[in-house]
Amino acid sequence: MSGKKIKYPEETKRKAVEDFNSGKKSAQQLADELGYKDTTRIYSWKAQYAEESKGRRVPTDEPKDSNNDLLRRLAELEMENDELKKSLGEKSLIIDLLKKLPGNSLYEKNASGLTKTIKDLAVKRKPWK
Repeated sequence: MSGKKIKYPEETKRKAVEDFNSGKKSAQQLADELGYKDTTRIYSWKAQYAEESKGRRVPTDEPKDSNNDLLRRLAELEMENDELKKSLGEKSLIIDLLKKLPGNSLYEKNASGLTKTIKDLAVKRKPWK
């Protein structure tokens, strides 16, 4: 190359990353096809599109084909999965804290840290009338 920068359209970049991720072609094969000396450009595109996909929202426009429909559905399921994992974590923490409250002698022995503090606060509270 004579120092000129090659500008490829987004479609070509995405296709190259898809081929690399699916294992159809190696990074070196793609770099050779696109006229690059080494594979750094391929890996930077891969990182760029990986970052974009993390922050991607579910598309609101109508899908043009079944592939877009599948991608939209996958994005919806990933978002739902993240919400459910967060909810499960919160519920597990609440259950653990409730088990360690006074009155459950089996769990009182194992209380420490935050749960010990909560247990101590629970003892100081006045009962409801």
